[in-house]
Amino acid sequence: MKALEKAAGHKGGMTLIEVVVSMALLSIVMVFICSTCLFIIQMFARSASQGKNSMDAAGGVDLKTANPAVTTYDNGKATMGNNDGTFVITFGAQPPVTVNGSYVSGTDTNNNQTVTYKSFVPAP
Repeated sequence: MKALEKAAGHKGGMTLIEVVVSMALLSIVMVFICSTCLFIIQMFARSASQGKNSMDAAGGVDLKTANPAVTTYDNGKATMGNNDGTFVITFGAQPPVTVNGSYVSGTDTNNNQTVTYKSFVPAP
């Protein structure tokens, strides 16, 4: 019976070389998959941090607009500024429209990421 299996070309299993080659290929594929997953996790973390900074900066602008005496927000992490100025709007060939008011800005820095929001508030 064994002579018949040998003549037919049947093998009893995989050779050591086949096992080593398949493990090497599997390792290369796993390194690629793990590095891709790590990159995606880092991007999610950065996006979440930047989203928090954006919300804090926007909240600072709203707070500064409502109460010009306030200069910090979020336990001092977000800072706000207020500068008087003008805003000029030009519509095509029409003469420009100039509006007096103040620029309000809010800046928040967290995890080495800085987000700044700016808003213009027209003078009454």
